[in-house]
Amino acid sequence: MAPDGSAQTRVTDLISSFDGADEATWSPDAGRIAFTSYRFDRIAVDVVNVDGSGRQELTMDGWSPSWSPDGQQIAFARRVSGAQIFVMAPDGTAEAPLTSASPGVLADGEPAWSPDGRRIAFTRETSDGVDQIYVMNADGSGQTALTAPPGGNLEPSWSPGGCQIAFTSTRDGHRAIYVMNADGSTQTRLTSSPAEDFSPAWSPALDAGPSSEGALHSEACHSEGRGQGG
Repeated sequence: MAPDGSAQTRVTDLISSFDGADEATWSPDAGRIAFTSYRFDRIAVDVVNVDGSGRQELTMDGWSPSWSPDGQQIAFARRVSGAQIFVMAPDGTAEAPLTSASPGVLADGEPAWSPDGRRIAFTRETSDGVDQIYVMNADGSGQTALTAPPGGNLEPSWSPGGCQIAFTSTRDGHRAIYVMNADGSTQTRLTSSPAEDFSPAWSPALDAGPSSEGALHSEACHSEGRGQGG
């Protein structure tokens, strides 16, 4: 649809009454949309052209697709030893794991590529049942925690300049939007609504400062933040 909500166009069709689709993400060239597809017998990552044509299932037992900035890979979560993060080519080939089962880890998910394509932020659920945000190099090395208890921290979203990561946190008793530097420092609460705030997203507008609605504006990137693992 257009930014004003007009010209809404349906790009997926239900194959059965049990179908569903969410977690849609645009390819960098704006020509395709990857998304999580729910069907009666499986969950999968699909891709479709923006006009609704050419729908293709890329991988089974996958969800939370995230395009690399150059459009050459898609990161996603897969149900393996709980859940792990994989990458694949945009046609579904060349699958490779980035994380693996380890003691005290229940699941990894919600991968998000940094704008320069060098790092991936993700959510890790540990044996205490709480999510925390980690970052790793694009090859899976250097996995480093950016957040820690109290509370859960999830849904990482990189700023356009790669200096900051917005995220959802429950550290204050309910979901609110926070932002931190890309190395995990200076974690700051942005929203103060008594309601639940979650799923932050960044605007590409330059130097506008953060909004209070959970949709963020791009920061002036004076220095490049680096994850502790990279």
